[in-house]
Amino acid sequence: MIILVVMVLAILITLYFYFLRPSQVPTTEPGAPPSTSAVIDEEVSIENIIKKINFDINFLKNPYFLTLKIYGEWPLKIEERGRTNPFLPLPY
Repeated sequence: MIILVVMVLAILITLYFYFLRPSQVPTTEPGAPPSTSAVIDEEVSIENIIKKINFDINFLKNPYFLTLKIYGEWPLKIEERGRTNPFLPLPY
């Protein structure tokens, strides 16, 4: 009987926290500035985004990067395994 009561309580708690709990949407006060996610920049374009990207290739000169070793060959040679139709009976 105790196990049944514990299971029912666990189910009720799970239902409350995952399905019935009111959503916790952050509210702002009437005079507060809007959050950054609510502000939409009208001048967003692919060109502006690309100009903001700063790709620094100095990591290629890093001694830790230079000491990396290549193990194996590329491209990988994949050997064929198994049968084309695994559901056919085995030939004995």
